[in-house]
Amino acid sequence: MKPNKPTRLFEGLRSSSWVLVGVWTACIAGSWLWNLHQSAHRSLELARLTAQVTFENDVLYRRWAARQGGVYVRVTADTPPNPHLQVTNRDVTTTSGLALTLVNPAYMARQVNALAAPTAGSRGHLTSLKPIRPENMPDPWEAEALRSFERGVSEVSSLESMAHGQYFRFMRPFVTEQSCLECHASQGYRLGDVRGGISVSVPMAPLQAVEAPMANQLAGAHAGLWLIGLAGVGLFQRTLGKQMAARERASTDLEREVAERRLAEDRLREANERYELVLAGAEAGLWDWDVRKHKVIFSPRWKTMRGLGEDEVGDAEEEWSEGIHPEDAPRVKAAVQAHFEGRTPFFAEEYRVRRRDGSWMWIIDRGLVRRDPEGRVVRMAGSEIEITDRKKAEMALAEQREELQLILDTSPALIFYKDRENRFLRVNRAVADIMGRPKEQLEGWSLNELYPREQADAYWKDDREVMASDCAKLDIIEPMSTPQGERWFQTVKVPCHDAQGSVIGIIGFALDITERERAISALRQSEDRLRFALEVSQTGAWDLDLKNHTAFRSLEHDRIFGYADLLPEWTYEMFLEHVLPEDRAAVDAKFREATESHGDWSFACRIRRKDGAVRWIWAAGRYREDATQGQPRMGGIVQDITERKEGEERLRQSAAALQAANASLLESRQAALNLMDDAVAARQDAERVSAKLRQEVAVREQAEGELRRLNRDLRVLSNSGQALMRAQEEGQFLDEICQIIVRDCGYTKVWVGLEEADEAKTVRPVASAGFEAGSLESLQFTWADTKRDQSPTGTVIRTGKMVVCQNLLAETQRAPWQDEASRCGSASAVVLPLLEEGQAIGAIHIYAAQPDQFSSDELKLLTELTDDVSRGITSIRLRRAHTEAEAALQRSERLYRAIGESIEYGIWVCEPDGRNTYASESFLKLVGLTQEECSNFGWGSVLHPDDADRTIAAWKQCVQAGGKWDIEHRFRGVDGHYHAVLARGVPVRNKRGDIICWAGINLDISRLKQAEEALRGSHARLDILAETASELLKTDSPQSVVERLCHKVLAFLDCQVFFNFIADESTRRLRLNACAGVSPDETAQLQWLDYGVAVCGCAARDGCRVIAENIPATSDPRTELVKRLGVQAYACHPLMAQGKVLGTLSFGTRHRTRFTEEEISLMKAVADQVAIAMQRKQAEEELRQINAQLEQRVADRTAQLEAVARYARSLIEASLDPLVTISPAGRITDVNEATELATGVPRARLIGSSFSDYFTEPARADAGYQQVLAQGSVRDYPLTIRHASGRTTDVLYHATVYRNEGGAVQGVFAAARDITERKAAEMERQNLRDELARVSRITTAGQLAASLAHELNQPLGAIACNIQAIENLLAQPTPDHSEVREALKDIDTSSQRAGAIIHQLRSLYRKTGRAQTALQLNDLLRNTTELLHSELVLRQVALELDLDPQLPPVCANGVELQQVALNLLTNAVEAMTASAEGRRHLHLRTRRDEPGTIRVSLRDSGPGLTPEQARRVFEPFYTTKPNGMGMGLAICHSIIEAHHGRLWAENNPDGGATFHLSLPVYSHPEP
Repeated sequence: MKPNKPTRLFEGLRSSSWVLVGVWTACIAGSWLWNLHQSAHRSLELARLTAQVTFENDVLYRRWAARQGGVYVRVTADTPPNPHLQVTNRDVTTTSGLALTLVNPAYMARQVNALAAPTAGSRGHLTSLKPIRPENMPDPWEAEALRSFERGVSEVSSLESMAHGQYFRFMRPFVTEQSCLECHASQGYRLGDVRGGISVSVPMAPLQAVEAPMANQLAGAHAGLWLIGLAGVGLFQRTLGKQMAARERASTDLEREVAERRLAEDRLREANERYELVLAGAEAGLWDWDVRKHKVIFSPRWKTMRGLGEDEVGDAEEEWSEGIHPEDAPRVKAAVQAHFEGRTPFFAEEYRVRRRDGSWMWIIDRGLVRRDPEGRVVRMAGSEIEITDRKKAEMALAEQREELQLILDTSPALIFYKDRENRFLRVNRAVADIMGRPKEQLEGWSLNELYPREQADAYWKDDREVMASDCAKLDIIEPMSTPQGERWFQTVKVPCHDAQGSVIGIIGFALDITERERAISALRQSEDRLRFALEVSQTGAWDLDLKNHTAFRSLEHDRIFGYADLLPEWTYEMFLEHVLPEDRAAVDAKFREATESHGDWSFACRIRRKDGAVRWIWAAGRYREDATQGQPRMGGIVQDITERKEGEERLRQSAAALQAANASLLESRQAALNLMDDAVAARQDAERVSAKLRQEVAVREQAEGELRRLNRDLRVLSNSGQALMRAQEEGQFLDEICQIIVRDCGYTKVWVGLEEADEAKTVRPVASAGFEAGSLESLQFTWADTKRDQSPTGTVIRTGKMVVCQNLLAETQRAPWQDEASRCGSASAVVLPLLEEGQAIGAIHIYAAQPDQFSSDELKLLTELTDDVSRGITSIRLRRAHTEAEAALQRSERLYRAIGESIEYGIWVCEPDGRNTYASESFLKLVGLTQEECSNFGWGSVLHPDDADRTIAAWKQCVQAGGKWDIEHRFRGVDGHYHAVLARGVPVRNKRGDIICWAGINLDISRLKQAEEALRGSHARLDILAETASELLKTDSPQSVVERLCHKVLAFLDCQVFFNFIADESTRRLRLNACAGVSPDETAQLQWLDYGVAVCGCAARDGCRVIAENIPATSDPRTELVKRLGVQAYACHPLMAQGKVLGTLSFGTRHRTRFTEEEISLMKAVADQVAIAMQRKQAEEELRQINAQLEQRVADRTAQLEAVARYARSLIEASLDPLVTISPAGRITDVNEATELATGVPRARLIGSSFSDYFTEPARADAGYQQVLAQGSVRDYPLTIRHASGRTTDVLYHATVYRNEGGAVQGVFAAARDITERKAAEMERQNLRDELARVSRITTAGQLAASLAHELNQPLGAIACNIQAIENLLAQPTPDHSEVREALKDIDTSSQRAGAIIHQLRSLYRKTGRAQTALQLNDLLRNTTELLHSELVLRQVALELDLDPQLPPVCANGVELQQVALNLLTNAVEAMTASAEGRRHLHLRTRRDEPGTIRVSLRDSGPGLTPEQARRVFEPFYTTKPNGMGMGLAICHSIIEAHHGRLWAENNPDGGATFHLSLPVYSHPEP
């Protein structure tokens, strides 16, 4: 190892001196600026303090003057009478003739502020937004502050510039007090009103003048520090050598430090012996377990606790483990193992151990482990304390809980208790039976673990509402999934409170009402089927009373006539008003014929909807008589058939348009074909010339280039030296070294590996740079001497010598690692050893991306760096070893101290004469004494007065007798409360038997005492609540048992008065039901009580409890009634159920002035039980009434449903469309007559057969049926029905599922619409439309022939000019090839332009299919506008393109969309013919519109559209041109609709029109 660093390190450090100067200057400047900021802040805080003092003085002056009622002073020029003070005796004259005037508080404050202003500098101002005195009007800053006070702000301050300089302004509101009302009550003042404020302005100049000298001193001090720092940098170079020498002396210092550690270890060992002595005398049983030797040392107390003698217990582990109760042993051993494995911070367990006499005692055992440097457990020590009495108390409490559970289990209702976390804490047997689970699998489980998420959330919603409102919720009707199926329950949920009155959960009671709910559900099923039939078939239903001509209708019926909702009334006459006049007579004649003949009524006619639209309808009806009343009626259906009628009309018009367009087809087509032939010939000539010239240029071109290597700046030694000086942790140091090598040396990857002393001789990567995260951890490195392990890493660690690989991919001996090097992108590497005392402990691996990167100078530099790293690792490891030795000693001390501190209130040690010398920290913190204050007999000062004399006398007697110390007493804590403590101790003797000290423990038994007291109180409260619940459950009249129950509550609570009032609905007053503790006369006077009167009336009115305490001293008027009865504390709870007040229950005491939280909680629990019982009684009565009403309604509803079923069947049979219902299995369950006609199969054979058997594609039919089940509905699903005779019928199916009350799918309702004729008409219409579109394209091309010819001539002329230029260039002796290439590019561009125009013309002339592909709309629009370029120039039209560059593709037919664009552009150009030159503008814009659509907008500056044109512009044969056919825009409209888009027009506000079209974005088809 080299003792000194290279000279280059010193040179690098010297070069950094200027950097240090800059850093030091920046630090000094930053410190100076920060101190200046602090100075300004101090001035501001001093100004704030001055303003606050001034404000408080003003308030005190006003308050003092107000309490005195003002002050009379002599009238002077400075103190004239206050004209704004309007009170009697404002001005008086003394008997001696002295004139006095009354100075009120505000006047006095103004006078004081005026006197103080010249000397103090600060100015105060009393102001208000509505001042009585005009001089008190606020300035703008004060006005804004006053308005902020009205918004609730309590203080406003800021730094403001005023007339005489900068001031700190401060303002607080002035609140009206009782003393202010004597003068200002007449002016509308009320107690607590904010009537203004007092502002204080403090000048900043004097304060800043105080800080100015300090700022100068700061500047001088910082300048001096800066100069000192410069001197320090100058000395930096001289100290470098000293620093290196100091590193050599480090090992010597470490040896001295080890010696000091050993001395510290001896002192710690002495401390340990002292703690062992203290613990040996403690009352707790102690044990010390040597885990390696499997031996345990037990203290004498440990043995005596079990009744064993000193020599009866050995040191084997079994002495401890065999005495543990068999039921507790596995749990205790598991806890020990968990602590051994580090899963728990300490061992603590409660369990039973066997005494010598065979009895079992409960103990609490605590302990801590000690580990060696490798983390293995070597030792464990602890203590144990007997807790048998506490366990007996807990078992008694458990028995009482079992008794309460027995009461709950006898109830037939479901009763449960849940906490705020939605977990069942307690359930009765009825809950377990209904859910089919034992109670153990319910208690402790949450709803989310028992039910699906949605159902659990529904239950939890009610629970949260009850806990949030702290009110019971009754009559909750909810379902529950049980092993017997779904059941319905009527549930009551009430909040449960803790001793402080906080809601901690809910208690629920539930009754099974499943049979009642099933009866109600059955009434709705047949009505739902009818609704499905009408909705799915899109058929309106009607039922007309022929006597008064009023009709019942479905919603679909009114929608057909244009109404969104059902009208209140519909008559036959209203129907005739909708029929067009030309059809009305025929319709009415058919109706009268049907009514007179009692026959059927069927017709088709036109109607005018509410919105004015004319629609075709078809209707059919049948005469019948009401089965119950015999009234004549007619029922039927109605359908909208407008689309079918319009399709027939459009088919006729399309045929006429085709004939008109064929006349001009041949002439336009011939002219275009001639133009195309000329363009093709010109393009072929240009392409031949271009190919020849490109070949010549390519031969002359050659590629040139060179690679240059960059010299790297080797700064690694200076950086590594700094890293070595900063090194604290080994991993951090090695990571920084790796980063330096990669960053400063320019290598690609570096990693450091350290050898492991395991069997596999593993090399563990500990630091790296340049590698991906986790890549090194996935590889395995060893330094073993095997064939595979002849790697550079293993070789370097075994030999301690460097290995250099200048070409990893070419050297044959590196073949096993060439694949890994290739994947990592490394071509060369070097591995250097890390040495410690001449032995290799690891290696540094450095990789380069190119071969031959490691020269001799590089290797020398890397070797020096590796030596520094080795020294750094050695130094860090020495420091770590010393730190671990010190930590081990400290852990040993903490272990014994923790054992003592683990005992609550800890341990104590006294001299032989009884004077205290030591008390643990836990005890001192408890009583608030220091160790000195507690010494001698100072601990007696914090004993309870009742225990002090007894305890001191007993302790002195124990010291004199030398026996055991065992006593219970109370200490006063720092919180002022007394804590019960069990003190135990024994004398500690030397070998001669002399007492050398006393040692013992103070054990906290407060919780045990509190638990015993709480247990007794809880037992009594539970008894009362259980008896109350039992009585209320058994009685039919809760009011009758209230008095008896309340007497028991009175006795328990030590109360003397109670009242129970019941709310009387008829009189809206409270009626006295029961009371105690009042005389008969007083009882007679309290028979009725109004709402809002006395405590009970207010509780009933507000619906919340009222607690009045210390009543004799209160002025609350509500307590006057009970105050006359001698009551000192009174609590009234409303009897609430579902937010409704049923009455009140109140208790009062004459012996105390307040109640405890437990007493109030018990009162509320009793009140809640009474309220629930009263509500249950009311609910049972209402339930009996509802059941009677329900039975009658069931009978009435059954008769109605039978009539509706007959009527629904008649509607279904009247439909001309096949209707069918299908089961979830795909079987037909019902059909109508139309289905029989369509299939040729009778109804009996259809029912039960498979739905898909009657179609030409059964698989497709079945797929559609499955789609309905998956999605809930399907519309316009195309299928073909196969008739029994072989005839087929094309139909569109509409289907939807129908469900039961529980939401389960019961089946599918489907309706078929015959579309055979419509399909044929649409096919013919589509063929005609395609032919019309093609004719329109050819016509447009013919109209643009001249413009297109001009467009072709431009590229052809450009090609000719460029060819001539190339010939001239090549004729020169030294042709310029760059110009030739440019000319060739122009020729190629022009030829492609001409070819594109020809291609577009061909696409316009040829017939096109319906295929649609992904299309870039912007490209299509650019090509189209290029076709019209000449036309636009000729007509002097300016075109502006605004195309969104981020536009996604659309799914479209390119030829058809180009036809639309051409038509819209040519129409826009023609529309602007009449516009003046220079005002003809076209704006073409594309943008993303609504999600999933693209909008194209074409805006012109023409005359725009008239209202008539805007309405009819897209109608066939409508045109505004003299010679137009009126088909162009109609065809465009149909093309866009076929693309699932929309085309519309609108006028511009500034003139002209805009045509918009929107198309859906292309979506990639699923594979």
